[in-house]
Amino acid sequence: MIYVVLVNWNGRADTLECLEALARCSVANLRVLVVDNASADGSIPAFESWGRGEVSVARPAAVWDLLPPAERRPVSLAVIAREDVGQAVPDTFVSVIAAGANLGFAGANNLGIRQALADPACNYVWILNNDTVTSPDAPTLLAARMTAQPTLGILGATLLFYHDPQHVQTIGSWWGTKTVRGGPVFFRAHRDHLPGQAEVESRIDYVSGASMFTSRAFLETVGPMSEDYFLYYEELDWTRRMRGTFELGWCPEAIVYHKEGASIGTSSVKRPSDTSLYYYYANLFRFYRKFHPYFLPLAWARWIWDLRRYWLAGDREATKVMRHAAGDVLKGNRRTGKIDLAALGAAR
Repeated sequence: MIYVVLVNWNGRADTLECLEALARCSVANLRVLVVDNASADGSIPAFESWGRGEVSVARPAAVWDLLPPAERRPVSLAVIAREDVGQAVPDTFVSVIAAGANLGFAGANNLGIRQALADPACNYVWILNNDTVTSPDAPTLLAARMTAQPTLGILGATLLFYHDPQHVQTIGSWWGTKTVRGGPVFFRAHRDHLPGQAEVESRIDYVSGASMFTSRAFLETVGPMSEDYFLYYEELDWTRRMRGTFELGWCPEAIVYHKEGASIGTSSVKRPSDTSLYYYYANLFRFYRKFHPYFLPLAWARWIWDLRRYWLAGDREATKVMRHAAGDVLKGNRRTGKIDLAALGAAR
């Protein structure tokens, strides 16, 4: 059994499109867990309506015309409360977990992982962003690769841009501990001109959190995601913790189209949102404190460099957010949820 875990936060349109694609996946033993982080946009009622067949989901031609024909399975949906997670798993294609609060990326995914592992038949858990559309054969291909190589702990797919589906958003990412920089490998490469699997796997340091296919053995051995970050660095943390026990991998044929940052307002071509900027730098320091304390001064040097860059560009709002991020780490403050610059200033 493959369980897909999606986190939804005020993203019902994206999540419904993602569910519609998953309903066309060819593998029979597939279930979906949607963890709703206390959305205020009527997400859960919308999902219930979809489960009853009352909602028609928009399917933009640019991506959907590229998907191979696939039959849509009958869908069924149940809503379960957070306190009931870990008990009997509903016998439905989709289960919506009402988290009751914004638990962040790791906290919400961990809730879904806990529910998935409550089913003894669960062999794999696929952490998938809600702003994605999957090819019908993607879960089958991912499961086959991991079954053939059980030393894999986290397996990535080929993530293509949803709005530019001929080009790669990420097939894995690198991270330089000493340079304090990282990014996707073969970014914006054409989908038909990618290197071989072995070359890619030799160059990646972690798999994007937008699509992480994991095994039950990995989850039970390494444990769930760290909830120290709320947003960002969970993938790097997981990878550091599994070193020497499991390996990373890439399944080239498994295709996932990603809208990239739809829920938090960030992308590779625009300045990140204040929320994205805050958690990126606050958690940079937390990650280095945990895994690379001797290189922590390098993390501060990176922060200073980027602060100066935003200052010279005239982006005073970005510099304020970055200063608050660093200040909160030094004071031991931890924030959750969306970052509002006015609220940050009032809390000083």
